[in-house]
Amino acid sequence: MDSGKSSGAGTSDGESSGMGWEFFFPEFGLIDSGQSCEAGMNDGESSANDYEVLSNFTGLEPQRLEERRRSLTRNYSEAVRLRMMDMEKSSEAGTSGGESSATRRGLSDFERGNSEAKILCTVDLGKSLEAGTSDGEPSAIDYKVFLSFRGPDTRQGFIDCLYRMMLEANIHVFLDEEELHVGKRIGDELPTAIEKSKIYVPVFSKGYASSAWCLRELAHMVECMKSKPSEKEIMPIFYDVEPHDVKLKSQLYVGALEEHEERFGCQKRRQWEEALKSVAQIKGWELKKQGYWNFIESVVREILTKLKIKDKHVTKHLVGMDERVEAVVKLLDVDSEGVRFVLLHGMGGIGKTTLAKVVFNKLNSLFSHCCFLENVQESSSSFGFVALQKQILSNMFGSGFHNGIDDGDGVKLIAQRLSNRKVFMVLDDVNDEEQLEKLAIKHVSFGSGSRIIMTTRNRSILEADYTFEYQVNPLDHVQSLKLFSRHSFGRIAPPDDYVSLSREVVYTTAGLPLALEVIGSLLCHQNKAFWMDVLEDLREIPHEKVQDKLKISFNALNHRQQQIFLDIACLFVDEDKTNAFYMWKDCGFRPDYSIPVLVNLSLINITDDNKFWMHDQLRDLGRKIVCGDTRPIDPRKQSRLWNPEMAVNIIRTEERKDAIEAICLEGNAPGIYTSKEFSRLQNIRFLKVRWGQFDGDFKNQLSELRYMSWHRCPLELFAINFHPSNLVVLDLSFSSITENWTGWSQIKLW
Repeated sequence: MDSGKSSGAGTSDGESSGMGWEFFFPEFGLIDSGQSCEAGMNDGESSANDYEVLSNFTGLEPQRLEERRRSLTRNYSEAVRLRMMDMEKSSEAGTSGGESSATRRGLSDFERGNSEAKILCTVDLGKSLEAGTSDGEPSAIDYKVFLSFRGPDTRQGFIDCLYRMMLEANIHVFLDEEELHVGKRIGDELPTAIEKSKIYVPVFSKGYASSAWCLRELAHMVECMKSKPSEKEIMPIFYDVEPHDVKLKSQLYVGALEEHEERFGCQKRRQWEEALKSVAQIKGWELKKQGYWNFIESVVREILTKLKIKDKHVTKHLVGMDERVEAVVKLLDVDSEGVRFVLLHGMGGIGKTTLAKVVFNKLNSLFSHCCFLENVQESSSSFGFVALQKQILSNMFGSGFHNGIDDGDGVKLIAQRLSNRKVFMVLDDVNDEEQLEKLAIKHVSFGSGSRIIMTTRNRSILEADYTFEYQVNPLDHVQSLKLFSRHSFGRIAPPDDYVSLSREVVYTTAGLPLALEVIGSLLCHQNKAFWMDVLEDLREIPHEKVQDKLKISFNALNHRQQQIFLDIACLFVDEDKTNAFYMWKDCGFRPDYSIPVLVNLSLINITDDNKFWMHDQLRDLGRKIVCGDTRPIDPRKQSRLWNPEMAVNIIRTEERKDAIEAICLEGNAPGIYTSKEFSRLQNIRFLKVRWGQFDGDFKNQLSELRYMSWHRCPLELFAINFHPSNLVVLDLSFSSITENWTGWSQIKLW
């Protein structure tokens, strides 16, 4: 593997996160082996090398702070906090001090370094349906909120509660006393965290101004907000002081500033005074005599609203949506008591999911516990119900509530956790009662005020009190023409010389938003002769054959673009695009050119968090093409196998399978895959395995393999000569491997 080429996959900016080679420990994140990793940890003594090892801990981006990362790093965070307390006590006592036993226990988990590793294992730390988790620790670039406070005043009570509730709400918060990477220069770490955060929350306490540390932070926050006022916001909390104290209209902070002037000079004092006065003008929260719980809940709710963390991705150029949203919101009637279910039903491609997303984005800030479960039908088939159960618990309560659940436990745990709580849920594409059973919907005694939306093509799926229906109808002709024009001409109406032709095309789409978007994008910037050809094709396809209409756009793609489209439909929906790009580049598919073409044709979209999004109708179209379109082919002759159960059965068969290029072996039970079986897969370029083991002699095999995802790989590799010579992406997430893993010597990529 080319380390320079691949390092971009592991960092937010496309660059290596440090000097030397990098490798990935799922417990730790990316480790830079060029920075004294070999130093190790000394049990029972404090040294500079202890800090060096911890400084090598660098994280990758999770969109949400997910459970596995927390469970694996909780001891680390506590150890760092204890270490800092030890240091603080020692400093106050004027001694060098030592570590407490609790500190040593926490740090002992991080005694791993590896100066021999010469491989970058790129990892996708986005949403994982298998566990709703990620294994990497966020770097400063990932933080959304910067929390500034005076430790002795607030750390043990208020800040701890605020911090934990932010984590449970999946807010990436930088806590300067607990999240600092020990061993890094503080002067470098804090400014970076402040500059990358979006919201600053200074907690003003009686001792805040006595800390030069806090005042430096505050001054830097003010500078960042002034330089980027549209991107940054300060939201102050007045803990046990009032705004007039922070405005320096009392003596509370003035005395501390006078002391700072003696040490740092009058210029620094003026800078800090201006920062305090500036922030004190901002309307914030005053704790006064309120209880922590309700106060912190309101703070977190407001921050969530500002960050829009819960919001779902919605396509642009929506037409006719306002009336639909208003009607659904009226049915939900969030101001009334009791529980309400609303079914959104209609044919595929009509806009049910989009409507549900818009309503969810509009109302989720009114609820402390929210969940949007997308593609229940597809996800339950591909990943099982346990993954969806975990996602419900993770989204509702943060990521620490679904450890070790199985199918039966999941239903029971969801029922326990959700009962008597006010929640807001959206279940997208639910089509049978078993799905409601497995997701515990029929077992939960929802609290008053709860609202549940379901999108479905089966309007009889739920029969319960307080169930309301909304039928999503096609767009009318005026709305259809407007949506079509936005995509074909970039305006709300067609030019005069295209009005008649546009109306004819619009008529063939039967008012389906997806068809209008895709066909309109296909015709954009094309001449009338091209329009007439497309129109003739559309006229031959019945209204109900939505996918056949969409396939016209697929047929207009060149071979490379078609291959990328099919890869996304079968393998990469809701996956980060970075790793896929490496594979496609090495395969000669030119993704830097092809992806914008697919986006411009409305066949895919790239979300704000860098993931592929595709409408389920287009996803199904891609998979239908791979399966043989109108004449289903033998699965052994399909190019891509995304169903794990089918894939396992097929690789066990004896004949060669030259057509197969991608295969997913993600069963919940460990499987052993032999070199003999893979010798019949000569052209495989993508391989996804979970729990599996490889056995046998793989000499001269896997030469076409570019992308290998091996989650939960075992500590021992049975295979020999396992040398996929053209591999460019290796993902070993959710594994417990160490520097002694036998695979390091087996998987030789250089």
